[in-house]
Amino acid sequence: MIWHRGKSNQWIVEGTKRDCDRFEAQKRLELEASGPAPRSVQTFDRASRLYASSVAEALSSSTWRARRHILVGLVEFFGEQKLTANWLPLIDAYRKSRKGISVSSVNTEIVTLLYVLRWAKERGYAVNVPKVKLPKPPAGRVRIWTPEEVARLLEVTRTLDPWLLPMVLFLLNTGCRKGEAIAAEWSWVDLPARMLRIPANAVWKPKSGRAREVPMSDVVVAILSWPRAHERWVFPNRDRERFAYFPDSRFKQLQTAAGVTGGPHTTRHCFASAFLASKPDMFLLAELLGHTHVRMTALYSHLLPSHLEGARNVVNIGGTMAEAPGATLANGTK
Repeated sequence: MIWHRGKSNQWIVEGTKRDCDRFEAQKRLELEASGPAPRSVQTFDRASRLYASSVAEALSSSTWRARRHILVGLVEFFGEQKLTANWLPLIDAYRKSRKGISVSSVNTEIVTLLYVLRWAKERGYAVNVPKVKLPKPPAGRVRIWTPEEVARLLEVTRTLDPWLLPMVLFLLNTGCRKGEAIAAEWSWVDLPARMLRIPANAVWKPKSGRAREVPMSDVVVAILSWPRAHERWVFPNRDRERFAYFPDSRFKQLQTAAGVTGGPHTTRHCFASAFLASKPDMFLLAELLGHTHVRMTALYSHLLPSHLEGARNVVNIGGTMAEAPGATLANGTK
């Protein structure tokens, strides 16, 4: 039973307590949205709570954790603002308050704010959704570990946490994202074909939204030929269940012990670097990494062997005119 605007609303629900909780959350959302929204201007705090109840189940666990963390900071800053507020100056003030934070991170936070506002508007609330132009992050080079740093990290992992060693080797040799590693299932692995087939379905949603295939090197085939710790998950946790999230804190400890910095995503950069050193093919690398736009892969262009040297003598227009310019000038011709 749910009381709403002085009225009792009752339903009979069959299922587990979790099913009932989900049903109640959905009905509360429907009741909130059913009222005359324009006469009941909501605050951002209230809208974010309703938004959270609506999307938490629809998003992957890792995506929701990141978005929930961002929402906490947004509510601290915008919590009491009405949805009908003039958002542009508020967003400018928010950007100034985030001085020192990367442009990409602040852009992600602003996009999350817009998610909430658009979600509320779609459900009939009076909302002023601003048109925001996000600044482009400054161009920079990706962080790559040296072979010596990689060797130290692997040795530290083998010594202090051998359970994580196969997953770290897998990341370094496939360029997969950390979310793909903890979600990897044996059904993805085709050892005879030496191919990792990453799906795009209801169970796993790749960042690009598209399925892709990654050929497996000798190292990957070797570690995937070890005895299986779980019948479904390729890299289970110590309890032999699927990781709820990537063990970032533990990975950080291993990095610190090895004297390297960068985070687990650096394994993806290391793969790109090693790949381009042996096969300078940006388009193939984009396909392997699952990039929807080659401009993402272009971040690695500086890793191409002598990538600027390769441009020399590619274009030679009017070569004969340049052979003896002094003779033309000596004859007084123009």
